[in-house]
Amino acid sequence: MRVEISRTAWKAWIAAMIAVPLVLIAVDLAFTHRYFREPVQDADGNLTTQGMSEQRTDYIWFVGLTVGGGVLLYWSLREITGNRRVVVADAEGLHLSVGSSRTADVFVPWHQVTSIRSTFREDETGPTDYLEVGIHGPTWVPADPRGAVWEHDHLLVDATDWQTPSHVAAGLLQTMLERSRLEEEEDLL
Repeated sequence: MRVEISRTAWKAWIAAMIAVPLVLIAVDLAFTHRYFREPVQDADGNLTTQGMSEQRTDYIWFVGLTVGGGVLLYWSLREITGNRRVVVADAEGLHLSVGSSRTADVFVPWHQVTSIRSTFREDETGPTDYLEVGIHGPTWVPADPRGAVWEHDHLLVDATDWQTPSHVAAGLLQTMLERSRLEEEEDLL
């Protein structure tokens, strides 16, 4: 049996839907002037002093909106097309996406897992949903994991934007943990 839990991509889609209009507004503001009026010109078609000031302002807005929209679009496309798996559980153990930037997944074998449950933790933004994994013994999970926090010997994995609610994921993973313990006992007999 294999269980995969992934993050949702709705935040990335919303960011992409905001980024595209930002870039289009920037182009119209500085170059096409379809929706925003052109800088003020005199009768000969030359820019007036006010028109030159408006043009400089338009270019500043163009740069700001283009950079902001571009960064937002890059992030959203990377999130939409990238790996959104957070937890993968199989017969061997848990693969958690809490490693450093060099190591995306961290493996925790079932014999090191003491318990799995869902929990809430209060922080500066309010209660946050977590998957709590009790771990004993030496582990490859870093001291300062990405997307998780250590609380003594329990690893709290942030579950705020998961496709599967943390209480459902915790139930599935706890069942797999119990099954692995039964298989270990059968192997010893």
